[in-house]
Amino acid sequence: MKTQLFCITIFFYAVSIEGETDLCTFNSTISELPTTWFYSTVDQVKLCFENIPVNNVIMNETMKQLFNSLDFYSFLSIVRQSNHPYFTNVNLREELLNIVDQTNRNMYKNDYEFHMNIVNCFKKLKDFHTKYFAPNGYAKFELLLPFILEFQPLTKQIKVKLGINLYSSIIGNNLNLNYTDRIITKIDGMNALEYMKQFAENYSFMSKDKSVRLNSVFREEFWLRNLAQYPLPIKNNITFTFLDSIQDKNESTITFSYLILITKKFDNQRSLEDDNHLLSSSFLETRLVFNYIINLEKLHWYQHQKDSNFDFVMGGNDTYYYIHKPTQTVIIRLGSFNEETFEDVKMIFSTAIGKTLIIDLVGNHGGESCLAYSLLNYLVPEYSSLRLLYEPIDARTTTPLFFFSSIFSLYANSILDIRTGLSFTNMDWIKPYVNYTRGGSTDEYSMKWS
Repeated sequence: MKTQLFCITIFFYAVSIEGETDLCTFNSTISELPTTWFYSTVDQVKLCFENIPVNNVIMNETMKQLFNSLDFYSFLSIVRQSNHPYFTNVNLREELLNIVDQTNRNMYKNDYEFHMNIVNCFKKLKDFHTKYFAPNGYAKFELLLPFILEFQPLTKQIKVKLGINLYSSIIGNNLNLNYTDRIITKIDGMNALEYMKQFAENYSFMSKDKSVRLNSVFREEFWLRNLAQYPLPIKNNITFTFLDSIQDKNESTITFSYLILITKKFDNQRSLEDDNHLLSSSFLETRLVFNYIINLEKLHWYQHQKDSNFDFVMGGNDTYYYIHKPTQTVIIRLGSFNEETFEDVKMIFSTAIGKTLIIDLVGNHGGESCLAYSLLNYLVPEYSSLRLLYEPIDARTTTPLFFFSSIFSLYANSILDIRTGLSFTNMDWIKPYVNYTRGGSTDEYSMKWS
């Protein structure tokens, strides 16, 4: 009898899996998205998140670790003792105890609701260095709006800085691209500036300074929101009211759907839950999506100008090479100085030809200074200072050391021996190496330097 009951249970379970579409499977994509990215709508993602049940063990362990961390939070009293405008009347321990009480009374309907309550609790501190991120699976979801907005301090007006091309590609029309430089008077029926101030007050953790929070909202937090840090909107869309004419003050109102980008392929609900349970949340996810969207905007701009002015020659990995045809000016866009981009940088610089060179570093997010100095040495060797390239080292053959040495291979005989400042053509000087324990730590040390 037990065996029959077991088989019946499995049978119904199998039917429910095969007969129903998994709510956390997202397959919609377009060519402009990376191959592992997808998109969806608020209502579809909401169904997925609401279907992930609460887990009492996870909730209890989460709260336990938060209270343990609280014991080491050195600013716990300072946040209540600071002067205006940095005073924050928040008792974080009481806030967390309220969450424990709600947990014990089974008040949370799903896992996402529980974690977002903790997120909002920490946001009350308005401290960029004290944040809570919902688990990693939720961090793979980014809410995207149709515009990037800009605040004009002199007139206290809000205008559309640009319509986002990726948004228009996903929805299949260019409507949002037609409102660049238009003044927005209302958002969801509310005065636009008051709406943004309210959003900054409720959701931004950037700073206790209201002006800093508002600037942060315009820069990124409003139009691109990671769902591990910002809640899902209640509605599926957002309404903007535009000023048609400054003279007669006519207005027009239009509604746009929220879009959600998903930066990882989830096969089903279980795979999303596994991400939540097994992987730590990434606070860099939004930065990756932000950079992708901004770089796509630049590509669209160059592509729009291509027929008359620019030729796109090559590029990828945040590094691009264009030629301005009328002047034969070479434009090289460098998005970073990281090891991952080095081969692209090397190929572009060794290929580029032209009368004039412009290196576009707008929005560059840094990286290895060695790569920057090596490019300087390549372009204007008479002005480079080799002593700036390396700090004194003690013969450890670390990965950065290999990279720092090989990065000078932009042209023949240009690999640099950092002991002498002279170039050479192979890496034999750094090999072989031995394992040597020093100060309780075992590292690889070059035989040539021992």
